[in-house]
Amino acid sequence: MVAQKRYSRQRAAVLKTVQESDNHPTAEMVYEAVREEIPNVSLGTVYRNLSFLTEERKIREIVFDDNVKRYEDFMEEHYHCICTRCGNIQDVPVQSDELIEALGKQISDFQISSHRLELYGVCEECRSE
Repeated sequence: MVAQKRYSRQRAAVLKTVQESDNHPTAEMVYEAVREEIPNVSLGTVYRNLSFLTEERKIREIVFDDNVKRYEDFMEEHYHCICTRCGNIQDVPVQSDELIEALGKQISDFQISSHRLELYGVCEECRSE
């Protein structure tokens, strides 16, 4: 029999924070947000819960060019637009995986199992400043 992981208030708060964020928060950002609800939560507890939620596929861990782990709950395949001025990250839904597979076959007879695309530029808000 497989042991069930018990529900914890801290885990629920970590998950809620990631789900409600629209900017792919770091562990430290999640920690600061969770501390508002649970002042005595430790950074280690936040890291453990982020790891658990990632293993359970409730959230996804991603690392961009800044080599900082960030988290999101949008689990479908998608791309990201990243502002080089303010660091804002926006999700871009993928319309067709067939396009990527066809590209892989043009390059070689390579069967693609996953892919990642990041688009860098300046967001609308930064351009208007």
